Amino acid sequence: EVAIRASDTSPPEAPVNISGLRVKIIVGFCVLMTAGAAVSVAVVDSTLHQTLTESLEERATFLATTLARQLSGPVEQGDWERVDYLIEAEGEHTAWVAWVPPDGRVRHAGSVELPPDLTERTDHRIVTAGDTMVVDVSAPLGGPRGGLVHVGMSLEPAIMASRAVVRSAFLTTLVAMVLGVLAIGLFATFLTRPIRRLTEAARRLGRGEASQTTRALVPI
Repeated sequence: EVAIRASDTSPPEAPVNISGLRVKIIVGFCVLMTAGAAVSVAVVDSTLHQTLTESLEERATFLATTLARQLSGPVEQGDWERVDYLIEAEGEHTAWVAWVPPDGRVRHAGSVELPPDLTERTDHRIVTAGDTMVVDVSAPLGGPRGGLVHVGMSLEPAIMASRAVVRSAFLTTLVAMVLGVLAIGLFATFLTRPIRRLTEAARRLGRGEASQTTRALVPI
């Protein structure tokens, strides 16, 4: 407990803007929450997108390798009906499935149009076909007729899932921010209450109220 008496000869300090101090505390909290939320959402989006892309690439690699083994026999035997059946069967569940023989006569199936430079690629990469992003993976086909088997997996499901998670994280952060602002507002009021009392005491001394003693309670 601090006692401030009117008999003190030292001049009172300038009054403190309590409302402004409270606003600064709340604004500072909001800035920290917003920055933290932006970083968190960005990290979640990047990590989830990378994880889903890697998962799709692994699946496409498995399908391409398996289909290359299944096609090797029919291709060597010239059983083109069987070749088309295998390609169309897998094409129903993927963006595309294509067999690119050395002579360039591509056999393919799928829901997405093949990019024009597909026959020139042998590595794994993400390509854009129209408005769709696709993970393209290739596997070599053995035998003299050889060539490459390409399997493309659309990234649209991964992108939609990533957006849904980011949207959920943003809404959760928004709710947490609103609750945090209310809590920090109460805290700021409690924090600035002793300062308000000291300010009122200083104002009384400044008005020359020497007939009474003003007490300000300061929590330790």
